[in-house]
Formats: sequence, C-alpha cells, structure tokens
Amino acid sequence: MKREEKNSLSALTALSKGEKMAEDWNFFTETEICALRASGILIRKGKILLDHVMTFDEYWLPGGHVAIGETTESALHREWQEEFEQDCQIEKLAFVSENFRHWQSYQTNFIEFAYLLKDDGEISDDFHALTPDDADVEKVWADLADLSALTVAP
Repeated sequence: MKREEKNSLSALTALSKGEKMAEDWNFFTETEICALRASGILIRKGKILLDHVMTFDEYWLPGGHVAIGETTESALHREWQEEFEQDCQIEKLAFVSENFRHWQSYQTNFIEFAYLLKDDGEISDDFHALTPDDADVEKVWADLADLSALTVAP
C-alpha cells in the first residue's frame, strides 16, 4: 500500500481494510502512526459512554480523527452527528493527552483533545449500538467503578 493510501484512514481498524477517507491529521510510516483525535466524555448515573473496539477488546472515548482544516470541537460535533445522528453539547475541554503506545505492529503517537459533554438525555440509558461506519465498534455505557478492569486506550 502506498503512503498516500495509508494517510487519512478514519480509524486504526480501517488500516487493515485499505479504505481511503477524507484527509485527516494522520501520518503513517511502515512502523509508526501519528494521529490527532477529538473525543467526548459523557457521564451519567455512574456510567461513561465508550466505544468498545471488539477485535482488540479495547475501549475508547467516542469521537474520531480531526480533518485537516477542522478544529477539534468541529471534529467532535461531526463525529457525534455521524455516530449518534445528533449533535453534542460541549461544556469544556477536559484534557489534552499525548499517548505513546505499541499497537499491533505500530508504535503510535496520538494527540487527543477530550471534551466534557453536557448530558441532554438524548442518548438512552440502555443505548447499545454498533458504530455506523465500523461494525467492529459498539457503543456501550460502562460503570465508572469497573474502568480499572477494562483496557481503555489510547
């Protein structure tokens, strides 16, 4: 696969599928991945909404990659619309993290802007669904007390 084809994949799992998407802040070499991501933190009744990446049994904050020319807030609004078919209400930037880790055969460097979201009650307490653009990712409410037993990444 050419370097141009490796750039701009919507998620790390898409890499294995060879799909090309709009240009994102993702950079790939044969052994490294660097990406910019925006995510939302939605907490309700002692639970947090997460993406469960079933192939790797990992949990991520819902969100996605930031497109070139897009702010992290705009990216989160776009991702929330794509994944939940509704907008999110950003309260504030909760944190920015830089994550270095080994993932599959890659050394990764993810920069993530995580925003605390206002809970408007639009997502039901029993919500459980596959992500529309990736059947390997399911949306789940996870108990905050159980997070230490889960692999939460990146």
